[in-house]
Amino acid sequence: MFPDNLQPPLQTLLQQELKPHERILWRGQPSPRRMASKCVIQCFVGLVFASFGGFAIVTGIINREINEFSLGLLLALVFVSAFIGIGGALMLMPLLAWRKAHKTIYAITSKRALVIHATKGVDVFTYFPSEDVKEVFRKECADGSGDLLFAFDYSYDSITHVGFIGIPDVRAVEQILCKMRDENLAALKR
Repeated sequence: MFPDNLQPPLQTLLQQELKPHERILWRGQPSPRRMASKCVIQCFVGLVFASFGGFAIVTGIINREINEFSLGLLLALVFVSAFIGIGGALMLMPLLAWRKAHKTIYAITSKRALVIHATKGVDVFTYFPSEDVKEVFRKECADGSGDLLFAFDYSYDSITHVGFIGIPDVRAVEQILCKMRDENLAALKR
């Protein structure tokens, strides 16, 4: 039911996360293109920031205000450098999201849903049907791919949907997740 295009180190990582008597029902990875496209707004904001910083430097050179060193010049350079640095970092967001997608694993096992990010270290997020997977939301594109949201991440000032982003055949994955959830909840009631 799942493609075999998962890189061997990621396959090993997923196998190591399995508990005894737990089997994989589905596994996949996010679409890198889809993950990168979610950062387009940050990229444009970064472009505006970097452009402002570049414009400030060019304007200063044209007006010949950068002829001698002063405290005002130092503060201006720090301010402008911050704009360029922040802008550059924001413009890299789609590239970083693309890279993160290649190192992310989504899985549904017989007991839980997993999101694993193997970037600098290994971050494993586990979602149990009795605690986390209560409502399932599907966002489906015309080609059948989409997002499957099934849990919430509560931080001190916001609530974020959590799930599988940019997966192919999202409807089939939703059916697998809901079946796993229902079977586990029924087993708890026995």
